[in-house]
Amino acid sequence: MLWRTPIAGGYAGPAVSGGKVFVTDYMTAADVKVDNFNRKEFNGMERVLCLDQTTGKEKWKYEYPVKYNISYPAGPRCTPLVHEGKVYTLGAEGNLFCFDSDSGKIVWSKDLKAIYNTKAALWGYAAHPMIDGKKLITLVGGEGSHVVAFDKDTGAELWKAGTQTEQGIVPYSSLKQPAKGK
Repeated sequence: MLWRTPIAGGYAGPAVSGGKVFVTDYMTAADVKVDNFNRKEFNGMERVLCLDQTTGKEKWKYEYPVKYNISYPAGPRCTPLVHEGKVYTLGAEGNLFCFDSDSGKIVWSKDLKAIYNTKAALWGYAAHPMIDGKKLITLVGGEGSHVVAFDKDTGAELWKAGTQTEQGIVPYSSLKQPAKGK
C-alpha cells in the first residue's frame, strides 16, 4: 500500500487525472441505515476532495451542507468527471458543480432541484453527467427538463427536453449516445 486517506460515505468512484484523485463523499453523524424504499431526512455535508495521486495528501476540498431525503442516504453516487482542466460533480440531491481542477475554485454551480422544480429520485441523482463537445448533459427531471445540456465552461443552459417528475427509472447509468444508424 502506498497511501491511505479517510473518506466518508458514498457510492461514487474516484476519478484520477493529471496526478490528482477526485472523489466525493457525505459526512453526517446520523445513522443512515434505513429501509431500502423509505425516504428519511438527514443533515450532513457533501464534499469534493482533490488528493495528490502519489501521496494521498489533500490538495483542496470543497464542502457544502445538504439535506438528504433519499433512500440509501450514504452519499453521492456520481463519479467526478474530469475534462480540460475542470472537474464536474453531481451530488445525490442534485447539486451540480464545475471546479477548476487545480485550485478547487468554483467555476459555476447549479441546484438542479430548485432551478427545475423537481425532486431527487428515490435513490438520488445517480446518472453520471457526460461531455459532448461544448455541452455537459445530465438528467435533471421536471417539466420540460428531463434532460438538460449546459455550456460546460459557463453553466449556461443550452437546451432541455422531455418531462419527468424524477430523473428516471434507470438512474445508475451514464447517458450514452446511440450507435450510428440507430
